[in-house]
Amino acid sequence: MNLWKSLIRLGVALGLGFGTQVAPAKGALAEDVVAYQAAAAAMRQRMADDPDLPLYHYMPPGGRLGDPNGLIQYRGQYHLFFQYNPAHPAPGAAHWGHAVSSNLVHWRDLPIALTPTPGGYDKDGCYSGCAVLHNGVPTLVYTGIGPQVQCLATAGDDDLVTWKKYEGNPVLHRRGVPFSTLGWRDPYAWREEDGWRMTISSGIPDAGGAVLLYKAPDLVGPWQYDGLLFIERFWLKDPPMYENFECVNFLPIGDQWLLLISYENRQRAYWILGDYRDGVFTPRESGPIDGNMYKHPVGFYAPQAFRDENGRVLLVGWLKDFRETRERLYEGAVSLPRELTVHGGKLRMTPVPELQALRGEGWNFENLELTEAGLAETLSEARGECLELEARIRPGAARQIVLKVRGTPDSGNDKPLQTRIVINRDLQELVIDRRWASAGSGIQPNNVGTRLDVGQHELHLRVFVDRSVIEVFVNDSVCLTARVYPGTPEADRIDVLALGGMATLESLRVWKMKPIWPEKAN
Repeated sequence: MNLWKSLIRLGVALGLGFGTQVAPAKGALAEDVVAYQAAAAAMRQRMADDPDLPLYHYMPPGGRLGDPNGLIQYRGQYHLFFQYNPAHPAPGAAHWGHAVSSNLVHWRDLPIALTPTPGGYDKDGCYSGCAVLHNGVPTLVYTGIGPQVQCLATAGDDDLVTWKKYEGNPVLHRRGVPFSTLGWRDPYAWREEDGWRMTISSGIPDAGGAVLLYKAPDLVGPWQYDGLLFIERFWLKDPPMYENFECVNFLPIGDQWLLLISYENRQRAYWILGDYRDGVFTPRESGPIDGNMYKHPVGFYAPQAFRDENGRVLLVGWLKDFRETRERLYEGAVSLPRELTVHGGKLRMTPVPELQALRGEGWNFENLELTEAGLAETLSEARGECLELEARIRPGAARQIVLKVRGTPDSGNDKPLQTRIVINRDLQELVIDRRWASAGSGIQPNNVGTRLDVGQHELHLRVFVDRSVIEVFVNDSVCLTARVYPGTPEADRIDVLALGGMATLESLRVWKMKPIWPEKAN
């Protein structure tokens, strides 16, 4: 753990993360960042032997990653912040980790942006929030724990490396509501004509999750409670009522407003589209962001969305790690960026086109008949532990379409490893079947699934395989993510088959995906 100690000491010694210093001279600041990145690169090298370590999803250089926070594009650069415990696997309070990218694909580590202030209002953790421009200055809005209060920090330099906590923190420390509430955290702020608005994630006993709305003439306050923006009360179609919301986002998209909520109790994320006028949100349609129809949790949680300089609404989520052991040096990753749009009154999600920059060697297959025998021999050259697959399939009479990834050869003795992506037309479901996906003990083998309207029309699949991460997009409308742990680079085979009738694989394109880290470049 010496490298981790050096990373933490580096951030403390430079004042990077405490946000109480004026930014040093440009040259000195650049040297500090280079030193931090060198320590981070060394830490990544220590993790390199893990065969399940993702190579093209962003992960910090060790430690535990949680909720994505504070997504913002500033002067052309995308900034990603995230809940972070750099001391993992030891316990520790939440910090805000930080990374930057010019293209949403290749990320560079930056020093920790926020750390708890000993004895201060955030002494027990700097929890989730958002980023906004306040008078042209990037500003982080977050929850300080000890107890829950809402706070600000402003950028101390143009590269957003140093941060200064607002001297008047906390800017909101009283709930001001006329009823009992549960949680009170994860602020999401925006500007309106007459001032600022902020949502706070909460819940009301015996009534369900709630979104509290606050208003102020300026971001620094004074803030006051402005009513209930939304209360669950059985509105959502899939689950029963749960008590507490987390990581609420609220922003315009098209001619509607999008509300993102995460359920603390069952660790599920949902979208809700509706109208917003005069402080009132009227829901119209909702759905799960990433499954799961089953009792156990999914690997995707706490998404955050933002609008970039091109007007796109982009979203990323937290990919949890479900292995029981805590001795490894890392935990958690960030999903691939998704672009959100609205079609037919429903939210649609597609992977951002920038990801095509990671495509390497590729294979094309066209007009192949699908049966239960599969195409393993035909597809045998298209192999890899880090792949993108794009398939167009006419389902024909088939009742199920199955795409296998991360498969090992059939030795004739043990059942080969494989992750099965199943489109079930009878049940109208998309399922990632993990029963034979992972090796070793202490790994959840349960399936994840979501509803999918499967008719006679062509199926369009985009599948991203990154060692232990599987992200599936179907017909640009439904997404599903799972974590799997084959534990070997030999799990690199793919296959496609049809059950209960024949189908046609109109086209299949497969690319090897390049790592995003320079030290891993092919």
